[in-house]
Amino acid sequence: MKKIIVISAAALLIIFIFLFVLYGILKETKPIKIGFLGEISDEKHGKAALEGAQSALQKINTKANNKYELIVYDTKNQKSLIEGNALKLANEDKVIAIISTFPEHAEILEQYQVPTILIGKDKLKAESRNNFYWSIELSHIMYDGVLPGLRAVIKSNKINSAVVLSDDYPYKKQYASTAKEILPLLSVSLLGYYSLNDNNLFVENIKQSNPDLIVLSTNSINGINFLKEAKGKNLKSKAYLGNFELSEPTFSAEYGNLPESLYLQPFVTSTFESSLISERNFTQKALMNSSFAGLNAYDAMNFLDVIIAKTYSLAASKNLQKDREEVIKEMWTTSYNTERGLLSPNKKTGFLRREFSSISLVRGATIVTTNEFIIKNN
Repeated sequence: MKKIIVISAAALLIIFIFLFVLYGILKETKPIKIGFLGEISDEKHGKAALEGAQSALQKINTKANNKYELIVYDTKNQKSLIEGNALKLANEDKVIAIISTFPEHAEILEQYQVPTILIGKDKLKAESRNNFYWSIELSHIMYDGVLPGLRAVIKSNKINSAVVLSDDYPYKKQYASTAKEILPLLSVSLLGYYSLNDNNLFVENIKQSNPDLIVLSTNSINGINFLKEAKGKNLKSKAYLGNFELSEPTFSAEYGNLPESLYLQPFVTSTFESSLISERNFTQKALMNSSFAGLNAYDAMNFLDVIIAKTYSLAASKNLQKDREEVIKEMWTTSYNTERGLLSPNKKTGFLRREFSSISLVRGATIVTTNEFIIKNN
């Protein structure tokens, strides 16, 4: 009798070990599904966002306990496809959350009650924002388009000082102002900040200060005129970083007259521009083609991983809607890579706001970060 009991105990132990190993295998081989909904044919936005999400997913899957699968649908900016694909993601693919490239997806997805991060180029209107609970918005931040280019140029050229030049276009002034704020954070001395009016006066002033880097945020004509003047007067700066659009007439005619140390930070929008940069050696100077959508999608995927790690388990997946509710609740009560914030759901969409590699969750409230969040209702 005793022998039988010993054998039974051993058998139970073997069965327990087998089930434990099987559970681990099943957990590892069953990825958590994240939906991606966007106009992938839009290279500057939809395609860039998809690449950002895929890049983050690949990195996360190499180290995270949870494994993810991205279920992708191209909406082609057609309402029927948006609605049909949203329905598939919610009911057939059974995703735990969705990354979407358009704010209007929020209105469609709200009815399916799937946690959604919007990374659209257009912000939700204030009157619409109050209607959504299942969607939060990751806004475009200007420094996302400025920081990568500056950091790469500074690192590759050992930059210690810089001046910033801008013309009067609002977007160009905003870029220049952001560069002005970022440079000291990268340990670069700002020697001057100028509005581009008189090239001759401009070049002479800069020649006296002798900066390592000149940042130009201008339209193409103004930028090229200044660069030609700078080359003609033999400025000794190590590098130039230009934030202006490429266009065939200007760059085809003038590329040979520009400084060899020119870096560009445009959005490449045509085959001509791509081939021009390649053939005319601009890529040797490191084209900085930053994408708001790509950066936002990358951060959205990482943010979801943080949230899901706190809320999701294999056992809980038997009740998908309950899991989704836990995820959206945690999204509204968590800040990513910054201090902890406590915000209760109140049927208002909010924003994920990046502050130099930090993300704060803002939801129908203004948050001031000190040792803890101080919440002031709007």
